[in-house]
Amino acid sequence: MAGDEFLIEEYRLFTQSFWKNEELGERRVNFFITLATAGLAAVVALAGIKPASLGPQGVKQIAPCILAGLLAFGIVSYLRIRQRNAVTDEYKRIVAYLREKLRQRDVALEEYALPFGPSTHWLLRGGLLQTVAVINSVILTAVLALHLPDSVTISTFEGLSMPSWSVLTGVFVVSYLIAVWPSRKRGRRDGQTFRAGVTALILNEHGQTLAFERSDDKGSWQLPQGGMKVGEEPLRAVYREIREETGIRKKDLTPLDDDLPLLTYELPPSNRSTKTGRGQVLRAYVIRFEGAEETIDVAKGGEFVQWKWMDLAELVDCVVAFRRTVYEQLKSCCSDRFVDEDHKDPEKGSEAI
Repeated sequence: MAGDEFLIEEYRLFTQSFWKNEELGERRVNFFITLATAGLAAVVALAGIKPASLGPQGVKQIAPCILAGLLAFGIVSYLRIRQRNAVTDEYKRIVAYLREKLRQRDVALEEYALPFGPSTHWLLRGGLLQTVAVINSVILTAVLALHLPDSVTISTFEGLSMPSWSVLTGVFVVSYLIAVWPSRKRGRRDGQTFRAGVTALILNEHGQTLAFERSDDKGSWQLPQGGMKVGEEPLRAVYREIREETGIRKKDLTPLDDDLPLLTYELPPSNRSTKTGRGQVLRAYVIRFEGAEETIDVAKGGEFVQWKWMDLAELVDCVVAFRRTVYEQLKSCCSDRFVDEDHKDPEKGSEAI
């Protein structure tokens, strides 16, 4: 069905993003586990050294510094993993939403549903966040253990005291519960959907690309692009966007190829809005420009301030950072295509656009 390819591309992007986020979290936790293990082993080793070798206060002076450093790193790791979990949960919800949309668009998939059991209770989960919380609780407990006497007197109840191990156990349990307590679920924010759009790689007879400098970001160059209207065919949309943004008319353009992979990227949070969405899924077209350069007019559209012909490799270096990956992908797909026979490099055999 029309439009399915855009949903499938979004699904692919978010699935990949989910696993990349998972791998990043695992690497961070593995590093913290290694560091914490080494630090705690050092503290235990210090405790076994004879006072004559280190001094009577040696352990109490050095060990707290080691543990404090571990705890500080552990708190930072905990906050990073908590943020990572929030992003992962968001990716899961988006993937589930896209999957359901795709299922609804095909009658043949009406009964296609995967059974999932209920989620494990938050106290019984064993994820990366819980792992970091346990290690931090152990470190905090070890810090207190260096300073507590054999028993602790409770001033509220005269003459009542309790062993230090019970206090340390309580500290461990309380600190862990505070760390893994479920965070508040956020509602859906504006601009969380992707926008289906088109972009055009417009080439001249020398294989150079028509690039435009953005009016709102001087020094940032890009290809013409824009969102598709409801029910609009991609090729018609790309002609419309080119005319609106560059002034170039359809009669001066000859399509060369539309068999390119969809280009998908996320916008930075500060660039997202209800109109732009969370990101773009673009159908790319390679088009030959056969008109007069005098017809190119960026003043009417207002999005660009100037234009020039440049190699696609040069454009990749000039594009805004969050689009660079997809422009590199576009360059990779087009580097061996659409080369003018009169402008070949005698050493390389062809001139890449």
